[in-house]
Amino acid sequence: MTENEEIEDRQRGRKRSETGIYASKYYDPDKAHEYYMKHRKLKALASGGKKTKKATKSRKRSGRKSKKTRSSGYSQQEKDLLQGAKQNIEDNIANLKDLVADWQDKQEEAIDNAKSSEEKAKIRRRIRAVKREMNKQIRQARAIYRKYKDAYHNHMIAKFAAEQAEINQKTAAGAAAQGTDGSGSDGEKQQ
Repeated sequence: MTENEEIEDRQRGRKRSETGIYASKYYDPDKAHEYYMKHRKLKALASGGKKTKKATKSRKRSGRKSKKTRSSGYSQQEKDLLQGAKQNIEDNIANLKDLVADWQDKQEEAIDNAKSSEEKAKIRRRIRAVKREMNKQIRQARAIYRKYKDAYHNHMIAKFAAEQAEINQKTAAGAAAQGTDGSGSDGEKQQ
């Protein structure tokens, strides 16, 4: 076979068994095809309507449910409570991030104006401390939202929301008694 014929054969998708050119001299295309057909049939028979372990595991891992089963059994009030809690927590996180970003910009200006390296290091430590505190508060807010979701799935969200509102009122009253509004961080007081 000439080189052009080999190229044409490959382009047409013909088997190369006629030419005998394979990557390994031990490869037999007939045996490979026979093996494929045998195992393909066995796999088809084995699965035959049954779910394989792999498919079951991936379904368990994904935890996805249809919208019908996910939303069934929940009242509109429960859905609104969860959605309101989610929105409130997202707003609080966004406000906290904005507040810290503004504060950090002011501190960066202070770093630029600082004369000694000790002053700069002190300001940087203060920035790191405030960021750690912010991340801690964000984690706490997300944990509260997870608790809201758990209460929602257990049909106890109304009770949980009332408990959270009571806790928030006590926290706000305690902060007012101390003379702060509870929204600032230690880093802002140092400024």
